[in-house]
Formats: sequence, C-alpha cells, structure tokens
Amino acid sequence: PAGVTVDLEAGATGLVAPAAIAVRDVHGAVLRTDAPVAAIRWRARIFDLDTPDAPLAEVPDAEASRARAHSAGVDRELPALEFPCPERPAGSDRYGVVAESTVRFAPGAYRIDLLSDDGARLVVDGTTALERWNIHGTERDTHAFRLDEERVLRLRVEYFQNRGGARLSVRIAPDRGKPAP
Repeated sequence: PAGVTVDLEAGATGLVAPAAIAVRDVHGAVLRTDAPVAAIRWRARIFDLDTPDAPLAEVPDAEASRARAHSAGVDRELPALEFPCPERPAGSDRYGVVAESTVRFAPGAYRIDLLSDDGARLVVDGTTALERWNIHGTERDTHAFRLDEERVLRLRVEYFQNRGGARLSVRIAPDRGKPAP
C-alpha cells in the first residue's frame, strides 16, 4: 500500500532469504525486483600484479596470484564486490583481489551472478563454481543452486585486472531464471 516505509539498516548482515521488493512509482506503476534481504560483507585482499622483482604473467597463475595476495595484499572490509576497484594499488592498471565471505542462506533456489573484466573465479565451500580466468571484456557468468535446508556457505572470489576496462560485480538473488539486479 502507498505510504508504507520499510527501513533497511545499512551494512546489516545476516540470513539471506529469497525476497521480492515492489515499489509503486508516482505514476502508479509497480516496479519489482528480486533481492536477498541481507547485506554480505566481504574480507578482501587487494594487491598489485606488477612488483619490480616479480611481475606476474599477463594471465597470472592462480596459485601465484593467491600467494601474492597473501604476502603483499592490503586488507579491506567491503560492503559489496562492485568495482572498478577504488582501492587498487596507486597508479596500477594491473591488480588482483581475493575476497571471502561466510553467508547463511535460508532454504530456496539462488543464483550468484559474476560480472567480470578480466579474470574471475567463484569458489563455494572449496569447490570452483565459476571460472573465467582469462583476459576478456565484461562477461556474465551464473552459478545457480538450491538449498533444502538453512546452510552456511563459504564464498571466495578471485579476480585479476590486466589493463584497460575493469569490472567486477557479484550479486546474489533468488533464482527465478533471470539475472540478479
């Protein structure tokens, strides 16, 4: 009904559950979107792919990339994975990100949409769910899954940017057969 206000606490975390949000605009049209009801906080390590003593390859080896993140990364808490990365190493067009989160899901069908330019990988509970570890323009990859009971999943996103356009976006939403908003 018109006049109803729903307050969502900024930065709140918790249970991710399928939800639909409907808003009536000033002309009476209903705008609807699917969205989870909880924010997801990410622990990220952002690192330079090029160091004077050991620049990584154009398409960095995944193990070398993880090692660089561990040894030379800068820790950040991020409310979302939405880049181009404002906190990339100063002056660097080539950088990497390893981000992790632990998320509690209610039973239901979900999709994780991963938009990337350049390489990206999604790992869910230690298993690679999506991988496009190459140089490319913005591409969307989707991992759909169903949970029959409430469950906590460990998510890890690995990303590298190799000059030019940069994009990383991770969105989780109910799986209704369309991309996450």
